[in-house]
Amino acid sequence: MDIEVSPIAGWQIGTIGNKRAVIFRPHYLDHSNQKIEEATPGRYYVMTASQCLSLICELTAAVHDLENAPQTAQRPSMSPISRGRNHAVRATQN
Repeated sequence: MDIEVSPIAGWQIGTIGNKRAVIFRPHYLDHSNQKIEEATPGRYYVMTASQCLSLICELTAAVHDLENAPQTAQRPSMSPISRGRNHAVRATQN
């Protein structure tokens, strides 16, 4: 399976105190010649504290897998979306 990827070049993270939520905005590279300082800012995403902790755990597990995997050239692989699905955020308007 070929997966189109956009490398992450940075991010912004903050909180929305009255909503008790974490806000996340990735910055990514659109093309191979793009400089990091010219990274494209993405959309703003909001997560509950529970979602944020789940993401931390899954990212940590993915890094652990990388560190313990043999060095071979393989296609990108993605684990199925699992724990993240149980943390849906409901959009609210003020």
